[in-house]
Amino acid sequence: GNWEESDDEYSEEPYEIEAESIQEESVVDRYKMASKFVNKALDAVIEGCVEGASVSELCLLGDKIMEEECSKVFVKPNEDGDKVFKGVAFPTSVSMNDFAAHYAPHAKEESGRKLKSGDVTKIHMGCHIDGYISQVVHTIVVGDVGDAHEQAP
Repeated sequence: GNWEESDDEYSEEPYEIEAESIQEESVVDRYKMASKFVNKALDAVIEGCVEGASVSELCLLGDKIMEEECSKVFVKPNEDGDKVFKGVAFPTSVSMNDFAAHYAPHAKEESGRKLKSGDVTKIHMGCHIDGYISQVVHTIVVGDVGDAHEQAP
């Protein structure tokens, strides 16, 4: 929307925001959980990066695993009675070759793009528990590339 000046008056009184610190065990635990879940999803997507694999299905797989794992933790409200938000923080993307990053086609829009042997494939995804995010990025070459590096000019 448009940003317009407002006649609302704001208090000049200082206030403090209660922020949690990385030194708190509960914060570290949430980061560890998010990391565990996103790495589990990454492992599955890497395993699925074979010749003929659908890029759309790989993206859906990564998101599905993160959501499933997150659904198993913090199922009850926190000590303040609030719901703990969790799940996909960065949707799974599988970018091949000249796609620099963030290629995540919607299943209904998928034009049939499949991985081919030799595709340089970048996988990126992120998971969060209560806003504490863990992201991973991994690059692989699809298939058996053998001595392809020796063939490069």
